[in-house]
Amino acid sequence: MLLPVGTAIKAQELPQKLPKVSFTSPEFETGSLLENTTGHVDLVWAPQEENPAYAALSYQLVSSATKDFSNKITHYKGPDMRSFISGLEGRPYYFRVRAVGPNEKVGPWSETLGLEVKYVSEGRVKLLMLIGALCLLSTILIIVGGSLKARNTYQPQS
Repeated sequence: MLLPVGTAIKAQELPQKLPKVSFTSPEFETGSLLENTTGHVDLVWAPQEENPAYAALSYQLVSSATKDFSNKITHYKGPDMRSFISGLEGRPYYFRVRAVGPNEKVGPWSETLGLEVKYVSEGRVKLLMLIGALCLLSTILIIVGGSLKARNTYQPQS
């Protein structure tokens, strides 16, 4: 990767102080859970301060089912500042990201983004399917009944 002029010196300074990273999308409030009904999320982040040397950084995005990240999963590690995650099960997720510099030196973790995936309950889905089946059956009975009635009342003209 080519860096802007003067960046090489600043890249050498990176190991001393890596920037704190913040999520820029989706919007969230610290300490609250965003509700999600789709099972996917598009996470975007950026360093809190600008510096041309930060073009040399990588990022590490992790999630956990608990706020303390005792059992974390790394979703992404690389130079991009965006990650799309899909296939999320119906439960809470906590995400955080940090900068990773040369020699695997790491910066501080971002604020935690909480996400709660909520799907329609199985009981509600079954109820809606039953209502749909009853509507379909009623429609078929009305059509068949009307057809039989029309057939019985038909009088050919001579």
